[in-house]
Amino acid sequence: MKLYIKILFAATLAFAAAAALAGEEPKGLIERHPWLADASSLGQEFDYEAGIPPKTRRGALGVGNGMAFALIGLDMPQNATSNMIGPDYETGEKWFGPVSHALEAEGVALAPRSSRLYRVRRTNIAVVEEDFGGLVLRTVVFAPPGVPAIVRLAEIENVGKETAQDVALTVRAGAGGGDSRAEGAALRFVYDGRAMTVSFADGAGEAAAGALRRALGDIPPGGRTGATTVAAFSLEVATAPSVADDPELLLERVREEWAEWLEGALYVKSSDERLAAFFENTLVMLKTQQSAANGAVAVMSRYSGAWCRDAYSPIRLFLLAGKFEEARAAASFYDRASRLVGFRNRYPANLDLSAAPDEFDWDSIRPQQGDDPNILILHIYNVWRAGAADDDYIRGHYGFMRRNLTSQFEAECRLPFHGDETYQVYVMMQTGAPMSDFYSVDTNFWHVAAAEAMSEMATALGYDDDARTFADRAALCRALTDAHYWNDTEGYYVPFVKKDSLSPADSPFGDINFNALWMGYGAPSDEKLRRNALAAAKKLMNKTGGVKTSSRVSTFTGMLPGYLLYNLKALGLTPQADLAFDSLFNGSMSKTGEFAEAYGANNRWMDYTTHPNVLRPWETAINAEAVLYYLTGFRYDHRSKRAALSPSLPLGVGFVAVENLRAGQNRVSVYITAKDDGQLEVEARASGESGFTVEMTPTNQD
Repeated sequence: MKLYIKILFAATLAFAAAAALAGEEPKGLIERHPWLADASSLGQEFDYEAGIPPKTRRGALGVGNGMAFALIGLDMPQNATSNMIGPDYETGEKWFGPVSHALEAEGVALAPRSSRLYRVRRTNIAVVEEDFGGLVLRTVVFAPPGVPAIVRLAEIENVGKETAQDVALTVRAGAGGGDSRAEGAALRFVYDGRAMTVSFADGAGEAAAGALRRALGDIPPGGRTGATTVAAFSLEVATAPSVADDPELLLERVREEWAEWLEGALYVKSSDERLAAFFENTLVMLKTQQSAANGAVAVMSRYSGAWCRDAYSPIRLFLLAGKFEEARAAASFYDRASRLVGFRNRYPANLDLSAAPDEFDWDSIRPQQGDDPNILILHIYNVWRAGAADDDYIRGHYGFMRRNLTSQFEAECRLPFHGDETYQVYVMMQTGAPMSDFYSVDTNFWHVAAAEAMSEMATALGYDDDARTFADRAALCRALTDAHYWNDTEGYYVPFVKKDSLSPADSPFGDINFNALWMGYGAPSDEKLRRNALAAAKKLMNKTGGVKTSSRVSTFTGMLPGYLLYNLKALGLTPQADLAFDSLFNGSMSKTGEFAEAYGANNRWMDYTTHPNVLRPWETAINAEAVLYYLTGFRYDHRSKRAALSPSLPLGVGFVAVENLRAGQNRVSVYITAKDDGQLEVEARASGESGFTVEMTPTNQD
């Protein structure tokens, strides 16, 4: 099958050319698009002459449109885009890039002295400004709507006092493997059945092995010039995309589409600008990693594809933010995908869901074990209970959910790990044995919550026999969870036991013990859950608010700081929650506002693979929701139409305004101000359905 793509651009730097013909001083890129200077406060700056920090101290931004994607910020120079893929988000964990800009003058390569990277507010457009000592290179990176391409606008400005002579722009490009060659004035890379073609938009320049070069001539003081580069993606067998006309009009379209998407969504203002930016940053990051083909949340860093658990926290955050369409699509993906390829832990991100049959024999395929089948149920349930879908939605997915639940009906409710949990290696580090040797209380937590959710949904649909069966299953499994795993002497749930001897783990395990409250196994008012969270916090939290996985494992997953913060807030332990927030927000989080998969004891992400495990949807969404909960204490019960708030502020923060929190079809905004006497002034506003109420409560109540 061949894929034909046409990409339309206008002449490079058309506005500047028109101004020159009219005898006017050409306007710069920022002057033509002043909004490009509206920088998010979450960005990073490097002084190259003082030394470049190691990769594990750098952050990343994602640029993408659901068809083409790139990371920016990790590779040097900072304008380099890496982890590039297209024409869809299914990568097979094989990536193109990096692609970067470099300057030379009079035949001599110039070295940047400093670099600044930022995301333009209300967009996913990335800007890099690099100082070459007299010359400034601005690189604007974006993905045009509906086109599998990454566009790089480059502007070179002479801010010095002397004419820069014989300036040239070089585009260096590569791929992790596969073949590459020059084709006319373009570079073509073929890797794993896909192709990336890199060229200047107007077809000018010279191509050589791994590089494009374009002579720009002399640049007088105050002068500007530039060029546009396009990395266009296709299947290997496809005709190379044609590239013509106006990138700056497409740039404006990207801005407009993002502004429209963010309108009415969760919005935060604060005296702490980084805190205010964090939530928009996270929403943009999640949307950027959602496949245009089918709505799947796709992991666009080290791993690839759509993983069952990696969509769970993005769906929850989308629902809180009012992005119901995105949540529905992400949750429904796994049902339709399973009809095509069976139950999996990882699904291809480019599946054509329209090919899935409407009628399907769910008994013909076997679900996964562990957390996965329960998470797939809770995806659908969370969308429904948030008011983002009606009863027809759950009716359409009922067979899918029912099969996932009943496949786990083991009489003693001794359930295994899945085996691919994010923390799998830490279980082995703690015990010296693989996950397959253990039963997991974490799976029980997920299974009980899923069974209770299924009972509620069956009741709503009038499936009374199923409702009773699932309620009985949840009650039985909850009782057996206590019988098998509760350690009353130590006051916590044993995270796992050996299958052969039923010998218990000798320490709480952060990703398991803190998960119970976060994922909804019970309420903060439950005495055992309170004791469990408190005992785990006492053993695993350090004096500065950091956290370790277990008694013998100091490394930790990227979501563990969020789990800890959520639990401390739920327990009403404000001083400890303040410390945990500081460690999460000013320690683990990167300068660009995202989180990685794994961290060392030094609070820096671990670079242990050929591609970086950063910009993670699962971990970042968990941490963002935890911070939101820490600030607002927001909880919503869809049965009673009751929302509760228990606001707090981080130390040193004067005010926070959280607007457009969604409670079903209702909206809640809360304004929190620190007063001179140490008290908080709180104002809450709500709109929506009749009977909806909002009240202030202590944190640790239902």
